[in-house]
Amino acid sequence: MARIRIAFSKEDPVRWLSHLDTQKAFERALRRAQISLVFSEGYNPHPKISFASALAVGVISLGEYVDVEIDPLIENAELVMRLQKAMPEGFRIIDAEIVPPGQPALMALVNRAQYRVKVPLLSSIEEKEVQDSIQTSLDLDSWLVERESKKGLVQKEIRSGVYEVKGTVVENHLLLEMLVQTGSEGNVRPEEVLSMVVQQKDLPVQLERLRIIRLGLFVVKDGKQFTPLEVLKDLR
Repeated sequence: MARIRIAFSKEDPVRWLSHLDTQKAFERALRRAQISLVFSEGYNPHPKISFASALAVGVISLGEYVDVEIDPLIENAELVMRLQKAMPEGFRIIDAEIVPPGQPALMALVNRAQYRVKVPLLSSIEEKEVQDSIQTSLDLDSWLVERESKKGLVQKEIRSGVYEVKGTVVENHLLLEMLVQTGSEGNVRPEEVLSMVVQQKDLPVQLERLRIIRLGLFVVKDGKQFTPLEVLKDLR
């Protein structure tokens, strides 16, 4: 029995799958690939499959991670090949690594997400307006956003979870890249960062045609940034 960490991407057409449907797609593909899953105990046993972070519907991701417990162990390259053949179009299995015993759960490990947001402009703007709007946003001490909860709309402070924002104008589109908090300590949504930047200088963007790519998930510890696979390779 072993825990395997798998890196994968999720692009068209499967970017429209929900997180639950993505879980089901992996479970079915692992079975089609004849990779034996380990199940939990109890009255309702379920396969031990754990994703790093849920991905919003419609968002493309180039760097997702899932931990899967299997028995017997399969060599990493063979697992990647067999699983890729069984996955629906749009999923690409990138790599796999064995997780040594005693390592924390994937969800507890990942604490950063990098996004690229592209949105059409309604009218042309100067590059300086973008840079001024980003800097004004970052100079603010507080970023209060509203979110739906079981108790209705609640306000949440997210400024401390925004670590980096860069932006430019490309072919009449506003392009932002950001590094934000994710994981068990809280999540910052890319739409919230875009909204805050746009508000500062009233940038003319077409929000209904927003396109978001999650470039990767990361682990920051001791001031250094790693992917969840690099964390494992560093243990060798």
